[in-house]
Amino acid sequence: MSNPELSELYIARILVTLYEHWANPVVLHASSITEVSFDTELMFDGQSAPEEWSLFENTVHWLEAEGFIRTEGVAAGYPYDFQRTTLTLKAMEAMKKVPDPLSPDSTLLDGLKGAIGEGKKTAIQTLVNTSMTAIYQAVTNAV
Repeated sequence: MSNPELSELYIARILVTLYEHWANPVVLHASSITEVSFDTELMFDGQSAPEEWSLFENTVHWLEAEGFIRTEGVAAGYPYDFQRTTLTLKAMEAMKKVPDPLSPDSTLLDGLKGAIGEGKKTAIQTLVNTSMTAIYQAVTNAV
């Protein structure tokens, strides 16, 4: 998959994970979102983390900068585990209100859950592409 496709998949997984744990802060692990295993101890020997992990890291930073999530950053020695991460209330409410562009009778949240569960790459792309703007508008208009 290309970086944009992987980013879209990671965004969907992150948003659904955080929604399902609302209002409890969670640790977002690169391995669980990317589904790529890596022994982080190898980084002390000079080995780089997988590219997917770097993309995950940048995606989390982007989601935070755009106001979709809050995180307390990474813990010392664990550069790909984001601590105490939550959805912003505005993002959560928007996910429950924004219609699923593929099934207007459902919400974006329902669509993301279904697409991830079924592994539908095209559905995930469409949902993320169509909906991020709507969520962003809801987040910024509520400020």
